[in-house]
Amino acid sequence: MSNIFNQMKYQRKIYKENLQATKYGHILNSESKESFTMILNTDGAITKNKHVSLWPITFMINEIPFPNRRYSESIILGGVLPTSNHPTNKLFRTILGMIYQECA
Repeated sequence: MSNIFNQMKYQRKIYKENLQATKYGHILNSESKESFTMILNTDGAITKNKHVSLWPITFMINEIPFPNRRYSESIILGGVLPTSNHPTNKLFRTILGMIYQECA
């Protein structure tokens, strides 16, 4: 586990140096060296039940080097949102707020 953490810290250092002029670089400069960043993704999935759709919420840690970042074992399933139709922006804002509170 420490080897992975060391790889993540090294990758973060590279991003911090190479991307310092970007918004992402500013975020890295403002946070602790032991912190990491994530990409949040969601997409709907059709089910056999036409009254239910599932919306998995996944995270990818940016500091895991490519191509490992996109391997299924590196993707974190944050949750699954079951809905009767396409989720509204208000619902997504509520879910993102809850995720933010848990990560903060």
